[in-house]
Amino acid sequence: MSERGFQWAALDDLIQSDKPICYGVLKPGIEDPHGIPLVRIVDIESSELRRDGLFRITPALDKQFGRSRIDAGDLLLSIQGTVGRVAIVPPGVAGANISRTIARLSFTSGGDARFYKHWFLSNDGLRTIDGAIVGTTRSSLNIGVLRKVAVPSPDGPEKAKIAEVLDTLDTIIRQTEAIIEKLKQVKQGLLHDLLTRGIDANGELRPPQSQAPHLYRDSPLGWIPRAWTSSSLGTSADFKSGYAFKEHELSADGMRVVRISNLHKPDFPYWNYDGRVRPAWVVNDGDLLFSWAGVASSIDAYIYRGDTALLNQHIYNLHIEDRVRRAWTFHCLNVQLPKLRESIEGGAGQLHLTKAKIQQIQIAFPDAEELAAIIYRLECFEERVSQEIATFDKLQVLKSGLMDDLLTGRVRVTPLLA
Repeated sequence: MSERGFQWAALDDLIQSDKPICYGVLKPGIEDPHGIPLVRIVDIESSELRRDGLFRITPALDKQFGRSRIDAGDLLLSIQGTVGRVAIVPPGVAGANISRTIARLSFTSGGDARFYKHWFLSNDGLRTIDGAIVGTTRSSLNIGVLRKVAVPSPDGPEKAKIAEVLDTLDTIIRQTEAIIEKLKQVKQGLLHDLLTRGIDANGELRPPQSQAPHLYRDSPLGWIPRAWTSSSLGTSADFKSGYAFKEHELSADGMRVVRISNLHKPDFPYWNYDGRVRPAWVVNDGDLLFSWAGVASSIDAYIYRGDTALLNQHIYNLHIEDRVRRAWTFHCLNVQLPKLRESIEGGAGQLHLTKAKIQQIQIAFPDAEELAAIIYRLECFEERVSQEIATFDKLQVLKSGLMDDLLTGRVRVTPLLA
C-alpha cells in the first residue's frame, strides 16, 4: 500500500501477456491509398484519435508488423518526439497499425485504459514519464523502461468509478468548448451584419442591400446604409506614437513598457522604465492601439487591457475620446486587417505600414444613437462568450485538482461505490 492509499504495480503487470507493450512500424515507406491505416503522433489530438485521413501502409508491411496491430479499447502512448500524448482506440480504427513513435498498451481489464489515459495526463503521470525520458535532441521513452514504470493500481471498481468521474467532466469540458466555438462563429456573422447593415429604428437589422437598395449608398467602403457617414482614420483619431526605448534606459522597476509581443503573447515579459515620461507614450486601460511594423501578422488592432503603461515604438495609440466610437473603430479595423496586411512595405528588413496609409483608412459611422445600440449588442454577446470561457477555465482547474486527488488516492471514491 502506498502512502497515498493505492497499491502500485509495474505497468507491464497490467498488460495482456499475448499483447505485450510494443511500438510499431519502423519505416512506413510510400503510402498505399488502399492499404492498412497507420496511426502516427499527428493523429492524436486533444487526447482523441482521429478516424479520417490516416496514412496507409501496404498489407505486406502491416503483416510484417502484425504484433503492433491495435484493437478497440487499446491505449496508445506517444514515445518519441512529442512524448506523452494518449488516446484510446475507437472501434472504427480497430485493425490499424501504429508507427514506431507510439506504444500500444493492451490492459488485461477492459476498463483500465480509461483510468490510465487520465493518469498519464495527470501531474503525477507527467512527472513519471518525464523522469523516464532519455535523449537530448529528440526525446524518447524506451519500451523496456516503460514496462517497468510504476503506476497506481486500485481495485477494478474504484478504477472504473474514477474514470467515470473524469470522463464525465471531460464531456462537460468538450461541450463547453463546442459552445464557445459556436458562439465565436455566430459572433463573426453578427459582426459582419452589424458593420455593414446596422440597426434600424425598430432595433432590427436592416435588410441587406440586395433586398432594399434604397436604404444604401455606394462609398469607398462599398455599400453602406444611406444615413451613415464615412471619414478617414486620420480625421477621426489622434495618433500618438510610442517611444524607442533603449536598453540602457530600462530598469528593474518603474512603469511597464508595452511592446508588440506583449499585445499578442500574454506571457511575454515586460520591460520597465523609471525615467521621464512624455504624455504621448502613456497607454491606459481601454485605449485603442494599432501595431504597424514587424511581420504581416504583427499588423493588428487591440483594445488595451491592463494598468497604465508606456508604449514602445511601432505602436500607435489611436486616441478617440468617445468610448463607443473607439469600440466601433476597433471592430472596423479588424475587418480591414487582411487587406492592410497585404499592403505592408519594406524589403529584407522590417516590414511596416506607413502612417499616411494608416491615416487614409476609411471608417463608416452610424449616428450616435444607432452606434450605441450596435456596440451594446456586440458587448452583450462578447460578455456571453467571456462567461463561457470563464466556465471553461474553471472546469479545467477543477479537472486538474480532481486528477491530482483521485488518481493518487489522496481522495478516495470508495464511498461512491457503497
